[in-house]
Amino acid sequence: MMSIRLLLIVSALWAPLSQAQVFFSPKVSFESQDYETDFTSGSYVAPGGGITVYNSDGLFLDAEFFRNNGDSEVVGEVTREETTLTVGTSLGNGFSVFGGYKIARSLGANELTSADLNIKEIEIDTEGVFLGLSKSTPISEAGSLSFAGAISPMDARISQEVDQIGTELVTEGSAVGISLSAAYNYSITKSWVSSVGYKFQKFSYGTDIGDETITALFGKLAYRF
Repeated sequence: MMSIRLLLIVSALWAPLSQAQVFFSPKVSFESQDYETDFTSGSYVAPGGGITVYNSDGLFLDAEFFRNNGDSEVVGEVTREETTLTVGTSLGNGFSVFGGYKIARSLGANELTSADLNIKEIEIDTEGVFLGLSKSTPISEAGSLSFAGAISPMDARISQEVDQIGTELVTEGSAVGISLSAAYNYSITKSWVSSVGYKFQKFSYGTDIGDETITALFGKLAYRF
């Protein structure tokens, strides 16, 4: 279902993108993340990859995926994966507006013991749209600084695995998320571009889970065809 939904979105966006000269830029990335909720936390490095497709009119389409391989049954370790599809366009003067669709899953061991229930693991699944604005500022012939912010109303499903009764407690609802990032971008050559930066994400749930907060240092290396 998820793959079909993303495929339909890409198909709908390809037509306006292909009206001008199209370029491709595959990339590899990593994120060193700190993850925290009221029940679980962990730090890990998540490798990832993706591709950006853009045209000469300033329209772009970006797809990115990452996943770490933590042991979610061990306290202090978290498994997290994200798939993000973004489309945007240049507004001029370094500004761009963007929006897209994000799917994320987090799974971690409970660090607290309830008085009534022994919750072993907590899984948080979110997906939904987002909308944001970015600004890029050149600081040298080959380097630039970029800043971005986005807001995302998300659908959420929270599953808590309970030892004593051998079942799951499932809560479905919504989450309001924000994302802020800053990065330094450097053109190593005409084709190779690197980026390093910092990202902050926070999702607020209307449940006992409270907030899900993810901070990350990231690095990316892209090749422009």
